[in-house]
Amino acid sequence: MDFMGILKWVLISVHVVATIVLIFVILLQESKTAGAGQAITGSDTETFFGKGKGNTYDAIMRRWTTACAIIFLITSVSLTLLY
Repeated sequence: MDFMGILKWVLISVHVVATIVLIFVILLQESKTAGAGQAITGSDTETFFGKGKGNTYDAIMRRWTTACAIIFLITSVSLTLLY
């Protein structure tokens, strides 16, 4: 197998794994329907300004979603250009 064939299989493998992880990370996130009511009443202000806001479950899921989406986008464009 030549270099391009190996590169295609590696990109396809990374693409499939990124797709599956992205689906699961999106499904694990909580709904944002309560956000509008909390924004009006201000009941969530103490957690917004808290020192642990970067380590919350939502923040971690948001970072995983962003990372998987970027990997998905890069592998999609790379596979398109290779084929």
